[in-house]
Amino acid sequence: QRIGLLRSKPIIRLSRGKHLEAFDHNGDLQVYLPTPKKTKFNTIKKSIAANKHAKELFKYWDITSVDSYAEIIEGLLPKYHAPETNISLDEHISDLDFIYQYYLTDDNSKWSSLTKDLSECHIILSQTNDETEISFQKPADVYFQTDDLISYFSGAEDVFFVSPQIFETIKDEHFEKMLRTLGVNIFPIIYEIDPDFTWQELNKLRTT
Repeated sequence: QRIGLLRSKPIIRLSRGKHLEAFDHNGDLQVYLPTPKKTKFNTIKKSIAANKHAKELFKYWDITSVDSYAEIIEGLLPKYHAPETNISLDEHISDLDFIYQYYLTDDNSKWSSLTKDLSECHIILSQTNDETEISFQKPADVYFQTDDLISYFSGAEDVFFVSPQIFETIKDEHFEKMLRTLGVNIFPIIYEIDPDFTWQELNKLRTT
């Protein structure tokens, strides 16, 4: 009975220093075990979560870590809805690696729907061939930086390649496969030419 009363008391010390009830007014869990990645969710302070007696209580209440799918959809993707963002390189690579680890999981039934959400976000740090412009792009708007593609687009403007800084950190070969499933291009995009295109439209096609 005493443990039941504690459910509605703000006894949980969070990572950000505040206290919160383990369950909300509807009886739904609203705190989670700490994770190595910064999250928007309410996570328990690490030292508290490591306490032997606290662990027993958290297990009794079935408190678990944040669901990775929810973390990506609710905590990670909103940062990349717009092309202009102040995300640092370290944070960006951490985000991509978090997505990649989810991609590698055995229980990947939600990956197909997640792929659609990811493909619509400016989730790839990219740069032009001459490195004069660096920005976040949607996967389908960038290419892998292969020798053939660099040569093919030599002199072209507004063509973006995946930043090599990403591959310097995440070197697993399956990471490239994941980017391909998101739509990153490995071959030049072929457009069907409309005879009514203006010369400006044709010129744009020559450089994409």
